[in-house]
Amino acid sequence: MNITNKFKHEITYVILNWQREAQVRNTTKILKSQEMGCNIVVWNNNPDIIYVDQNADAIINVSTNFRCGATTPLLMFAFSKYVIKLDDDLLPSNTAVQDTYNIIKELETKYENVVIGREGELASDSSRCATGEVDFLKGRLIILSRKQINSLDLSFFSPEYDEFHHWEPAVCSKLHKSGNVIYSSPALFNIYTDTQQSTDSNSAWKENSHMNNRKHLIQKYFN
Repeated sequence: MNITNKFKHEITYVILNWQREAQVRNTTKILKSQEMGCNIVVWNNNPDIIYVDQNADAIINVSTNFRCGATTPLLMFAFSKYVIKLDDDLLPSNTAVQDTYNIIKELETKYENVVIGREGELASDSSRCATGEVDFLKGRLIILSRKQINSLDLSFFSPEYDEFHHWEPAVCSKLHKSGNVIYSSPALFNIYTDTQQSTDSNSAWKENSHMNNRKHLIQKYFN
């Protein structure tokens, strides 16, 4: 079977699952029940389970937890005009697909080439969430076009590089240098809401080494 035949809509959601299997199924159910259609790919980062979901167009179960680095190969499995990378701790509204599409079209009219996200950061103060034009976006929700993805050289996004686990600063920096505006839309906070935070002790953001590597990468791309 040709996997590209499953991607019939302009928007594809790529969702990372780690600990929230039921939440991810709820998310895919909400997205597939909407008037505007979408494609869904789930990357299951939990090697202890086999993820099954009737609402997903494609599922990738892996034997290793690639953590944040799973995003890079996951983007390559989305064969549509727009790709929305969504973490498993964000819940979409009942009109999320259409509302997000409207935001994309509005910002494309204003900027033409734009990378859109929910939470933005400034390299000068990466601890503060910023909206509007920003330096880079947090990876919990990022919207890319297929054209933007195709323009990236992803060859160095492999596990031996920090970019594999902290891909957002690298991707945003490269796309900005090629003429794209990086934009954090406050409207997305009303469309995708936070669920209860995980108590998982293995969360990457709780590791000092992980966050220090991230800070180093920000300095590398924005200084």
